[in-house]
Amino acid sequence: FLGDPVYALGVHLLGLLAFAGIGSALSRRLPSEKAPAICLLIALLAVVAGFGLLSLIHGLISAPFWVRIAVTLSYLGLIGIPMGMPMAQGIRQIGEQERPMVAWAWACNGAAAVVGTNVCMIIMVYYGMTPVFLIGAACYLLAGALRMRQ
Repeated sequence: FLGDPVYALGVHLLGLLAFAGIGSALSRRLPSEKAPAICLLIALLAVVAGFGLLSLIHGLISAPFWVRIAVTLSYLGLIGIPMGMPMAQGIRQIGEQERPMVAWAWACNGAAAVVGTNVCMIIMVYYGMTPVFLIGAACYLLAGALRMRQ
């Protein structure tokens, strides 16, 4: 969609990290009881992306480069801000209860990111983009359900 892989990687990494960072900062203003709702919102956005993002990409593939960057950053902002919230809220809650577990939470997050990225690439190659978004949505629904149990 963005052409050269260097542009794609740069825009996606910068956008997702920046917007997730904004979400992390904003999470301080939300009560922790909102975490399941945030997970549900992320899951819904992932489902919408799974069924609608590809047609949007095909429709805008011939748009000017700056429009494609703006669309990419808009979507990343829409999903990245809420994606930055659950981890920050979880770390804050763990830190208040069991400080030594914070390191384990970061370790689990890092391991899941590495393994999840590779598994998503394999699934995407064999089955396409939609199943990857649906699996991501299921993971956030599970996280929200587990958070509700606390």
